[in-house]
Amino acid sequence: MTTNEVVRYYDLYKNHHNIGNKYYTEWLQKLKNNEYEVSFPSYFFASYIVKTDIFKNWFNNKYTTIYIDEAQDLNYFQHYFFDTLKINTNINIVMVGDANQSIYQFRGARPELFKKLIQKGYTEYKINVSVRCHPSIIYYANKIFDNFLERKFDTESHVQVINNIDKDFLNTLPNNTFILTESNKTAQEMYELYKDDFDIIYTKKLDLDNKMYNDYYANSDILDELLKYYLNYDNILDKYKYPFEKIEPILLNCNSKIKQRDFQISTNINLTDFLVNSCNILGIDISKNTIQEIKIKLEDEKYKYNYYVVEKQNRIMTIHSSKGLENDNVIIVLDNKYNKINDEFKNKLFVAITRAKDNVYILSKDNEDISRFITNLLQ
Repeated sequence: MTTNEVVRYYDLYKNHHNIGNKYYTEWLQKLKNNEYEVSFPSYFFASYIVKTDIFKNWFNNKYTTIYIDEAQDLNYFQHYFFDTLKINTNINIVMVGDANQSIYQFRGARPELFKKLIQKGYTEYKINVSVRCHPSIIYYANKIFDNFLERKFDTESHVQVINNIDKDFLNTLPNNTFILTESNKTAQEMYELYKDDFDIIYTKKLDLDNKMYNDYYANSDILDELLKYYLNYDNILDKYKYPFEKIEPILLNCNSKIKQRDFQISTNINLTDFLVNSCNILGIDISKNTIQEIKIKLEDEKYKYNYYVVEKQNRIMTIHSSKGLENDNVIIVLDNKYNKINDEFKNKLFVAITRAKDNVYILSKDNEDISRFITNLLQ
């Protein structure tokens, strides 16, 4: 069971502590053996430290404010830690987020706790202007949550339903396009269908076997950044280079004594040696088999281009993978016949629509309720 699965299980089923307690016991044993893993026990442990006088004296003299981005995706344990920190110190906490963009409930995100922050003394500041989207796009995105929202744009709508996708349609779209799907299976199928007739790539994060390569998932955040750094350190396009100064703050969280010379990339160092050396310096325990599997995966362009930045802007990916990205046109393929029109689906649709700057095209199939919802939304 991965860390995310444990957090989600423990968070959603608090009356069944057996899995959580077993995991907590194992975490403590690893800590005694100098193996530290960031997971829900670490937030409990940190919350205990926060209450000590020695910590409070040190912390209050050093920090005045902390900023937390994407705060709508915090889980229960992270909220608990920040509550404890706020109560026991003089810190100002600024949480930046949008509950409508919370699409990670499957790994423990608790957007309802983010919404309740105002009840805990937080001051809410709303941003009502979008500098990315055409007015009609942001209107229909907000209408997902308020069907009686007043229309405030006078131009022609840039959001529409389509009945099918073909190469002629794709090649008539101006500028660049994302095709966003609900599953990697659909993304792969669509890539194979259009790759010969439309200049597009399919990008996907590494998906190693959980049971065989759990050491990757325990350290995926730092490993993914190391991959981006290695692949883009000397990117042929200057604007896509990944300098050491960008990754340095991330590395310092693992080892405060790292030096730039430890991570210099020469022409004769291969990916395997770079990852082995980096993990040794950072104190990350990852097997050679896992590193070899990462190397093999990155030989596939769909994984490689998720980390190596190229000029190609036409991409197929899942809605979850598109979080934080933008493009001129977005085609949304809603093909999961098991979808229900609940908050999670609405949030996912909101994220997909707001990736677009100029045009949104929605293709809905296999689910009459979803198709009817989309039709009513665009009226």
